[in-house]
Amino acid sequence: IVSYNIIIDTCARVADHDANAALNAETLLRLLLASGNSSSDVNHDGIAGPMLVTNNEAIVPDVVSYNGVINAYARAAKSSFSPDDTSGMTNAAERANYWFQEMKYSQRIQPTSISYGSVMKAFANSKITNLKKDDNVGHTERLLQEYEMDARQGLIEPSSVAYNTVLLAYSNSKRRDAIDGASALLKRMELYQQLKSDGETNIDGTTIAISDTTSSPADHDNDMIIPAIACPDIVSYNTFLRICAMNKPHNDNFRQKAMRTSLITFDKLCSNNTTAIQLQPNTFSMMLFCINKLSTPHEKKQRKYFELCRLVFQQCRDRGLVNKYVLNALKVALRDTGNGATNGIGFSSLSQEQQHQQQQLDMDNYREIVGDGNPFHQDTQSDNSIRISSSFSRNHNRSNTHHQIDERSGDGTTNTITSSTRED
Repeated sequence: IVSYNIIIDTCARVADHDANAALNAETLLRLLLASGNSSSDVNHDGIAGPMLVTNNEAIVPDVVSYNGVINAYARAAKSSFSPDDTSGMTNAAERANYWFQEMKYSQRIQPTSISYGSVMKAFANSKITNLKKDDNVGHTERLLQEYEMDARQGLIEPSSVAYNTVLLAYSNSKRRDAIDGASALLKRMELYQQLKSDGETNIDGTTIAISDTTSSPADHDNDMIIPAIACPDIVSYNTFLRICAMNKPHNDNFRQKAMRTSLITFDKLCSNNTTAIQLQPNTFSMMLFCINKLSTPHEKKQRKYFELCRLVFQQCRDRGLVNKYVLNALKVALRDTGNGATNGIGFSSLSQEQQHQQQQLDMDNYREIVGDGNPFHQDTQSDNSIRISSSFSRNHNRSNTHHQIDERSGDGTTNTITSSTRED
């Protein structure tokens, strides 16, 4: 069976580029499951026992075989995979779920954390769904409930991967409640982490004392939260920041809420004194991405926008985590800043002279933050205790009265002007 599993795994590794590879992996699994009428190993779908033999012993697919096929479809789900055959399954996520259910109800093979993670990832990555009243987030949440039940019974080893996959589904969705739903899930993970640190739950996380098992795991009421069975990791928080940035705001208040949520989350990560969560360069790139995506063209002309970018980069440099991707994220965030040429007009619509002027302003802003020295050099003298969410709150005036706005001029100086426009 090892040789067959290697071939299935090879198909899975290229399935994100070639969806037919997933079909090939499935074909091989079906070959392993093909049988005659005399076999006693028949599952609920009528697929019966092995036909292939070696050294007079039947070759029976194992959990690795199933996981390989499910993983292949999870990778293929990134594309608009829609085969035209007689199976009745029209997308990769459905196929992944089909084989997951086949494994789960075979009474011979028990799904593992990898099995759950793969089928959930298939739905999280899927671009299409056949159910009018459902979506891919709903699929992953139901699978997470099954995962938690199996983990609490000691059938599988719990990990944060399954929870991170649900967060990924929120990130790829267009749901308006994506931030609220993801926040509730992250809160459950943080609650488990707190209980674990207080010694109120088993260290392996397989059993948790829950006072009210009838309440919904996604209940947003603090008194009704059921703790998760795994702690959040840096992937959890990076994905949550991406949700804040990618969730398309339907009004200005929603956009501001997303900005505040991302800043508070980032501050919490930077002020974390434990070694449980190790920050990554991607954390800072994603925070710069949030600031860029959630700021209006008018806000990008203001000094506070520049300061937010500077503080994020400073936190990154203080930890020695600057890399080329962080620097590129900073350049993108500083694009079209300053009070110079564009004034909201598309860059391509400017004259060559105006484009050059804007590029020079952007580069000046970048150099002011990065400095003339080595940008990758760790700055141990800097104060990394500054909370950027506090800085944002101090600068953000929600009233409709006159207030001051600092705008950056082309020569790098700061000009203070008065505005009577409402900033919501």
